[in-house]
Amino acid sequence: MKTIKVIVFLIFITVNFSFAQEVIYNNEIYNVKGKTVYKNGEDMSEILSPEAQNEIKTRLKHIEKQAKQTRKNEKALKKAEKEKKQSEKELKKKEKAEKKLKDAKKSLSKAENKYASEYKKFEKLKNKGKLSPDDHEKWEKKFEKLRSNIEKAEKRLKRF
Repeated sequence: MKTIKVIVFLIFITVNFSFAQEVIYNNEIYNVKGKTVYKNGEDMSEILSPEAQNEIKTRLKHIEKQAKQTRKNEKALKKAEKEKKQSEKELKKKEKAEKKLKDAKKSLSKAENKYASEYKKFEKLKNKGKLSPDDHEKWEKKFEKLRSNIEKAEKRLKRF
């Protein structure tokens, strides 16, 4: 129970100090809480002249503006970094898609070239009369497989 009271007391003190703003005026540190000005924990509102109090409060406003501007700049920087990351991600995705397209075109070209070269061999053997009916069937199966490869490559290419 005693430790809970100590913890609550420490939190209360921390919160009080966090709301007090420090301002340097005439080489002395003043704390401002609301409309009251403190120096070393003592109320200086009655001792300081109104001009000095206004100067301290003006400096406090200036410090708060700077802090606000700093937070704003940090936020803008984070946003810019996030946008940069996003654009890099999109660029990477685009490059990957271009590579897949290039590979699909290459695959189609390779399949077509293979079909053309095999067909050329077939025609050459056919013209020389070196094909038996069994060989002719084997070549037809081979051509069917090659046409199937071409169709698959065309389908892959159409996806992009």
